[in-house]
Order: sequence, then structure tokens, then C-alpha cells
Amino acid sequence: MMNAQPSPYGYRSGRLRAIAAMLLLGASAGMHLLWAILHAFMAGGVLGGPDAAASGEETLSVAEALNAVVLLLNFFIFAAAAVAFLLWLHRAYSNLRPLGARQLNDTPGMAVGSFFIPILNLFRPYKAVREIWRWSKPVEDAGGVSAGLSFTVDTGAPLVGWWWGLWIISSVASNLYYRLSDEEHATEALPWLGLINDVMTIAAAAVAILMIRSIDRMQEERSKQLALGGTPFEQPPPPPNFGTVGQQQS
Repeated sequence: MMNAQPSPYGYRSGRLRAIAAMLLLGASAGMHLLWAILHAFMAGGVLGGPDAAASGEETLSVAEALNAVVLLLNFFIFAAAAVAFLLWLHRAYSNLRPLGARQLNDTPGMAVGSFFIPILNLFRPYKAVREIWRWSKPVEDAGGVSAGLSFTVDTGAPLVGWWWGLWIISSVASNLYYRLSDEEHATEALPWLGLINDVMTIAAAAVAILMIRSIDRMQEERSKQLALGGTPFEQPPPPPNFGTVGQQQS
């Protein structure tokens, strides 16, 4: 556990990182929308599916070519989106201590690294982002900083829960899709599985964008409140200058 005192010093805005992550996640969702259209055509037998009108060669080659192009573009965009998201996550978690968080369960590095550790990556990233949401909330009572730091405040983070649930579903669907892509008996089911993966990924990206936007706004607002609350007492008046008074009387 780590303890911290509320202080506006050390806070660094994550606005630029949040914008970059949201834009790249939107681009990734756009690529999966194109992929969803392609998978829908394949599932319906319009393009390279098992019931395609042109029996095999020409239609299948077109489908494979389009699929390869979309796959390549999606790889680079997904990689860029993942890096941007993790950079934003690191900055958002780093801001928790300057924003007054207490008893943190992770470090910024662990919050990022937990995505790459087997077993832990099933629940630890969710806990880290939920912690970010909890301690990024603006102070409810502008007259007292302690109101925003109590363990009795609302800790609900439904947006984080939706994001993580959709992310897990899309990851499972994606793994199944790639594992079955070389299996002949899965030819008919593969386009449908790909379509499910695309829809879940688009939904997860959309919720992630909303989540990043909300956390970024909350951190900016909380940092302003803590900065304004740094001098709660008025400065005392300056002491009288008795030497000047004595000179005037003489």
C-alpha cells in the first residue's frame, strides 16, 4: 500500500495522451467495421463464403486479398492504439498520488505491465483502471478536500466494467478466430466468428473512448480543485512599522 497527501504539485495533464488514444482506438474500430462488412459478405455467401455463387477460385481469391489488406492495416493501427492506450494509462495512474490517492495497490509500471502477465491480465488491469476512476473523481465538497478522499465515497465504475467485459469477450472471440482459421471443418463458422469478434471489438473501443474521456475530464477538474484549495486561510496583515511612526512624531 502507498500513502499520499493531496497536492496539486507533480500532476501532469494526460490530455494529449488521452486524445491520441481515443483517435487511434476510433481508427481501430473503423478498421473492424470494414472487417465486419467483409465477414458479413463471406457469411452470406456473397464473397468467398461456402455458398458463393462463383464456385471457388475467383471469388475466394478476392476475399482472401481483401482480408489480407484489412488484416495488415488493422495490425499496425491496433499496435499504435495499444501503445497510445498504455501511455495514457501510465500517465493517468501516475497522477493519482498528486491528486491525493491513498493506499494504492499498484504502481504505474505494474498497471501497464499487468496486461502482459498471464493470469494477472484477466483481472489486474481492470482493478488498476477502476482505481484510476475512483481516485480521479472531483471533490464533491469544494470547501473541504477530505470529502473527496474518503473511503466511503461512491466507488462504482460501471463504464470500466463494461469496457473490461467487452474487451474479454472480444479477446476470446479473436483467439478462437485465429486458432480455427486453418481448420477446414470450421470454414462455415469462421466468418460468423469473425463477425462476432468485430462487433465486440468495436463496442469495446467505443466504451474505452468514453472511459478515457471521462477519466481525463475528472482528473483535470480534480487537479483544479486541489490547486484552488491549496491556501484555505487569508494572509495576515503586515505588522506596523513603529520606526516610521516615531520619525513622523519627531
